[in-house]
Amino acid sequence: MWFEIMALQREIQQSVAASMRALADGAGAGEIMLMLPMAVFFGAVHALTPGHSKSFLAAYVAGSGVSLPRALSTSLVLSLTHVGMAVLIAVLGLQIVSPLLGSAGRSFLLEGLSRGVLLLVGGFMIWRAVRPAHGHSESSALHHGGVGFAAGLIPCPLTLFVMSFALARNVPLAGLSFAAAMWLGVAATLAILALTIALFRDRVNATLAWLGADGQMAARVLEGAGGAMLLALAMVALWSG
Repeated sequence: MWFEIMALQREIQQSVAASMRALADGAGAGEIMLMLPMAVFFGAVHALTPGHSKSFLAAYVAGSGVSLPRALSTSLVLSLTHVGMAVLIAVLGLQIVSPLLGSAGRSFLLEGLSRGVLLLVGGFMIWRAVRPAHGHSESSALHHGGVGFAAGLIPCPLTLFVMSFALARNVPLAGLSFAAAMWLGVAATLAILALTIALFRDRVNATLAWLGADGQMAARVLEGAGGAMLLALAMVALWSG
């Protein structure tokens, strides 16, 4: 499956490069309009590949007990940060990219910062789960947005490629348009994931309540498990990086 997705990505990437060259050679704005639907599809497909903090998002939504709107907003902040960081790095210029990015478009500094913050979030979730019960209140919107921002800090390498390609050929509007459309695709995939996990979590909680289980205890167990998964994922990512 991944092989087919990666092959499709390469085909779309080649088509995008051809469109960028055509724009650089004087093609009209219509070329951009033809490219945008492909960019949305490209983003949605690209978000299915490994990366994009999908595991972190799933663990957080499953364990934190966030509402559906906040699960959605967390996924949107994550996707916007992921794509926006790549645009920002490309626009600021290669002299900024050099010290921050390693091979294959990776950003080791941002990866470390992102995973370090998620370690803290996982630890906080475990602490909330094991502390003496004082009711289970949902965290603030700022907290969920912060988690999405931290998880999305790693720049999208394909957006970085497209933006760098567009800037090198002096068609920045095409690059920005493609990045915006690609974000819509990435956001759609991550939003579906976040909402699916939240709905499944709520269904599990409802089933446990129907069986007579202590709802507050079940929520604390889920939060502790989600926090432990976040810790494990962040430590593995830091160790393997």
